Amino acid sequence: MADEGPGTNHANRARGFTLIELLVVIAVIALLIGILLPSLGKARDAARRTVELSAAKQLQMGYSSYALDNRGELLPVYSATSNIHADAFPFWSRDIYNDLGTKIWDAQSRRTPSGWGQSPAVTGYPWRLAPSFDYQIEGALLINEQARILHEFDRSNLDELVYTYNTNIAPSLGMNAAIGGLPSLSFDSGFPGFPSVGEGFGLVKIETENQVVSPSSFMVFCSARNAGQAGGNGFLFEQGYFAITPTNSPYDERDPASMGNIDLRWDGRAVVSLFDGSAGMRGEDDLSVRFDQDEGTLRRNRRLWGNFTGELSYQTP
Repeated sequence: MADEGPGTNHANRARGFTLIELLVVIAVIALLIGILLPSLGKARDAARRTVELSAAKQLQMGYSSYALDNRGELLPVYSATSNIHADAFPFWSRDIYNDLGTKIWDAQSRRTPSGWGQSPAVTGYPWRLAPSFDYQIEGALLINEQARILHEFDRSNLDELVYTYNTNIAPSLGMNAAIGGLPSLSFDSGFPGFPSVGEGFGLVKIETENQVVSPSSFMVFCSARNAGQAGGNGFLFEQGYFAITPTNSPYDERDPASMGNIDLRWDGRAVVSLFDGSAGMRGEDDLSVRFDQDEGTLRRNRRLWGNFTGELSYQTP
């Protein structure tokens, strides 16, 4: 084949991109990334929300199983570990173990075993409920951010009491404080500046299944948050709390105590599980206690937070 001469057509020869073409390509890629990132973020949040909804159903199934095994008695959000609260709150009637097989509560002596001192590692609901879902801690008690933080620690070197305490005090979902009651939740005097719990609000201490008159609206578990600082004083988790309490204080992202430790972490909504086994999303208006002075509103509060088989007399505070 003859060599190409000076007049040969070079139009088909490969050539590199010009600077302008490279800049255009980079600009298009940047534009596509800008368009796709929000969608990817929404997809990730949707997946995390789905995980939490699944956990809420898992907890509710375990909760129903517990009641079935205990003749209709409901698992309390809090249980006494000393004589101080014994009259108002139940002692745990069975030995309690963590997922490592360590006994953390001795029912016969009504004490924590030697070495655990007066640790509140067993006062909340998590470790008493755990056997009802086969100790699947990750995926039920600890999910998403909680599970990620736990994975960052070497369980073989992690202090067992610290781990057990944190899982008890800061599960991802908190339980309705009306179930079994909390020492800090008064059923006589009401909340400061609010109607009396016993007369105006109608919240009562729920202890058995037959006291729940509206299973499709009675809330058991809800997205929760706490005021702890991860890394300080042996505290591991930044989110989660074992109890949620009724309040009408506005939601404040900076104040975990606002809305009674409820966390509206899903675009202004929280995951909730109801007594009938269903799970869904609720917003601030749905979860806040209302104090309009009419009986219909007070009954609405009771259906969500506390139910009873009888009727309390309505009194305007």
